[in-house]
Amino acid sequence: MAGLESLDLSFNRLSGNIPLSLTSIDPLSTLDLSYNNLSGMIPRGAHFDLVSLDGSAYVGNTLLCGHPTNKICEQVNPGFTQPNSEGKANVKLVFYAAFLIGIGTGFWGFVLGLVLLLSKQIWWLGYWRFVDTVALTITAYVLKN
Repeated sequence: MAGLESLDLSFNRLSGNIPLSLTSIDPLSTLDLSYNNLSGMIPRGAHFDLVSLDGSAYVGNTLLCGHPTNKICEQVNPGFTQPNSEGKANVKLVFYAAFLIGIGTGFWGFVLGLVLLLSKQIWWLGYWRFVDTVALTITAYVLKN
């Protein structure tokens, strides 16, 4: 394969990383790995970078990252890389926000319940009247519809 000038492996359902050995084939002038299931970082090499400057050789491989794609590779564990997506950051942010809201609500609900339980004064009766009113309103609305 040392004299290979053209390689078209598009639409072949290939998966995994692009072999580093492709970067050592200097006569290679045309490469098409589009529309497969390739993943990881696209290998770099002085000649290999010139094979697809516009990135068209890698179109349709959503899990590829690195040059010439606009996806930045994130190291997950040694030997495996995957694209860094902003969606992951947003999911983590929503998760942590929901977690903190849940902890805060649970904590202050516990504190309020404990204070009302221990004081059993005017607030105790008012609190339970409010809870009963809300429960009856919700029940009436559900039965009405």
